[in-house]
Amino acid sequence: MVKIHLQTNTENKETIKNFFAEAFFNDPYYKHVIAKDVERKEKTQAIFELAFNIGLKYGKIFLNENKTSAAIWLPPHTHINILQAFGCGALNMFFSMGITNALKVKEMAEHIEAARTKSIHTNHWYLMIFAVHPQAHGKGIGSAMLKYCMNNLKTSGESFYLETFNRDNLGFYQRHGFQTVHEISLKDKPVFWTMKYE
Repeated sequence: MVKIHLQTNTENKETIKNFFAEAFFNDPYYKHVIAKDVERKEKTQAIFELAFNIGLKYGKIFLNENKTSAAIWLPPHTHINILQAFGCGALNMFFSMGITNALKVKEMAEHIEAARTKSIHTNHWYLMIFAVHPQAHGKGIGSAMLKYCMNNLKTSGESFYLETFNRDNLGFYQRHGFQTVHEISLKDKPVFWTMKYE
């Protein structure tokens, strides 16, 4: 059984950024934010660096010992505001991605946060980012990571919440007890689904 560890420092930041960039290369959200295939892997790493920094400062980051799966969670009552984001490197993201792409990230973040507020009203852990390296798919690694996280985070009856931009992910999360709450369709933007486990 592959062990899973809680990240408490930046030791594996580059590894996590790199495989997130590969795992989400064809994800509708990231294709919307970075339309050009030749730029996407490099430029999305700025998003993942920001997410890592936020997770390290305000939440929890889990990584398995093979470094093929990682999950970033935010605890109940945690909603990252603009000052907190800039304190975690949002300005670097703007410069790395370019203003146009970074503004797309900001706009989508606002829609995602609004959907979260609409979809769940209980204390909940928020699964901000979760991925398995593409070369490790089909081996039960994602299920092991999700179960481990949920078992270790649910201490006082909290719920769990996430959103996904990939319809193929719905079945995976449903098998682990999540229910689809809303399908969010926005003009000229990718569709996404909100899901909760209560």
